[in-house]
Amino acid sequence: MNSALTNFQFPLPNLSQKNTFQQNLKVIVFAIGSLNCGINIFSIYKVVNSTRLYGDDNNWVSMMHIGDREVTILDLRRRLFPHEPVEFPSGQIYVIILQNSQGDLYGIPVSGIPSLMDIAVEQVRVLPESFRQANALGIASHVAIVPQSSESLTLFLLDVEFILDLEQLLSA
Repeated sequence: MNSALTNFQFPLPNLSQKNTFQQNLKVIVFAIGSLNCGINIFSIYKVVNSTRLYGDDNNWVSMMHIGDREVTILDLRRRLFPHEPVEFPSGQIYVIILQNSQGDLYGIPVSGIPSLMDIAVEQVRVLPESFRQANALGIASHVAIVPQSSESLTLFLLDVEFILDLEQLLSA
């Protein structure tokens, strides 16, 4: 694996300050259960078609191999909806891989190919801290209301720093 690419850090746009130079956010969009979620494209290391996952079938944390690296898998669907059965159509599991500042890789399995969406910065709102502390959906830091032809799309933008702090995520 090319270490120059692996260690390159993209600047993350600051969602709390709506900058006039920043008109749109590029977001990878996917479903977690009945929720539409998104992650800023600058936080994505890679998206891959899933290979075999290793771990307890009843746990939301597992592992997979990608090349010569191990990836900790965080099944957010099992975390958010523990009583709903998790079924992925055959061959339709993709893993969104994120990398923390220490170089560790984490993956979020999703059903179907995630899509890329441009979201206007003015459509993004900060989620109240009280909501984040009292709700399993506290893994999201912002919400975007995106107008569409029939009805608006509510898109929860995940807080990557929170998700990658596994110790904090486990205690939430």
